[in-house]
Amino acid sequence: MTYIQELEQTLKDLPVSERENIMNSYRNYFTDGKLSDETAREKLGEPSALAKKLRTEFNLNEEHAESDDEKKQSLFRRDGWLFWLMVLISAPVWFPLLITAYVLILILPFMAWVIAIAFILASAFVVIAGAVVCPQNIWAGLFYIGIGLALLGVPIIASSYASWLSLKASDWAKALTHTLYRLIRKVAKR
Repeated sequence: MTYIQELEQTLKDLPVSERENIMNSYRNYFTDGKLSDETAREKLGEPSALAKKLRTEFNLNEEHAESDDEKKQSLFRRDGWLFWLMVLISAPVWFPLLITAYVLILILPFMAWVIAIAFILASAFVVIAGAVVCPQNIWAGLFYIGIGLALLGVPIIASSYASWLSLKASDWAKALTHTLYRLIRKVAKR
């Protein structure tokens, strides 16, 4: 097999159009330079090594390449004035929504802790009220004390819920931040 045939064989995984462009370039290079297979191996190395280098270059070019037609068609590319104008005009909508999402995520654990503390205070107040009422009416006093002690169960449940929410809120805020970051990078790559 000739050098060109070996090179073409090792580049089978590239798209047909890219492979044809590469092969035409190297055929012209061989024809213009009147290179033999031995000379090509000396100058260019083995076909597999050259193919590996070409594949790497193709992958780098593919990541950064955008055709001129696509650039002309895209009015909303990141360096276009229309894109930034739309971002600025829509800011009164998306910015308050973003702030609201973060505030809601962060306020949930705070509210759970507030509820837990409120029930602790309420149960303390009811137990004290029961102790005050007890000398006048023993059954009413014991009723209030029992209600106060029962109310202490709510903060126990609410505190575990508040702890869970505190952990989850940081995860949710982190997930929201990562989602926004990916969205911004996706828009910026256009």
